[in-house]
Amino acid sequence: KSFGLFALSIFALVLVMGLGSAATIFSDSFTDTALTGWTINPANNWTHNAGNYTQSNNTDANSILERTISTSSSQSIIVKYDRKLGVNWDSTDKFKVSWSTDSVNFNTLEEVIGNLIDTLPNDTAFVSKTFNLPSSANNNANFKLRFECNTNAATEFCNVDNVIVEGTPLTTLTDTAICAYSGGVSTNNGD
Repeated sequence: KSFGLFALSIFALVLVMGLGSAATIFSDSFTDTALTGWTINPANNWTHNAGNYTQSNNTDANSILERTISTSSSQSIIVKYDRKLGVNWDSTDKFKVSWSTDSVNFNTLEEVIGNLIDTLPNDTAFVSKTFNLPSSANNNANFKLRFECNTNAATEFCNVDNVIVEGTPLTTLTDTAICAYSGGVSTNNGD
C-alpha cells in the first residue's frame, strides 16, 4: 500500500512540474508586410522592413504600435523582444515599451530617452530584452503590449523584431491528484 501511495505522489509531482513549463502565447517576427493585428497610431508611422522587422522613423510624432494579446488561462507572463535604436538622439527622442491590462494604465518595461547619457542609444545590432511581469498580468483577456517611438530624423529610428509573450498554463489540480499527493506525505500511522 505504501508503494502505491508513493507512486501516486510521484505521478502527481511530475504532473505539477510538467504544467509549470512556459508556453508561447503570442509571437511575431514581422514577416507580414501589413503588420496584421497591430494598431498603429498615427497610421503608417510603423512599417514593415524588408529585413522582416518593423520600424519607425517618423518626424516629430509619438508613434504607437500596440496589440491586445490575451493571457487568459496563463500565469508567470514573460515578454521578450529584440530592438535596435538609431544614433544622434535629441533630448525629446524616446523609445518606450509598456503593458496594460485595461488599456488605460500602462506599466513601463523599458524607456530610452535621448537626453540621458547612460541610456543614449547607438545599437549596432538588435538587442534582446526579456521581462518577467508581475502577477497582475496573469489570466487577462485585455492584456496589451505597446511600443512607442518619438524621433525626428531617419537616423534616430526604432526597430522592433521577434516579439514573444510566454506564460505557464493555469491549472487546477483534480481531487484525485491532490488526494494522491496528500496520501504520499501522510504521517498517519494507520496507513
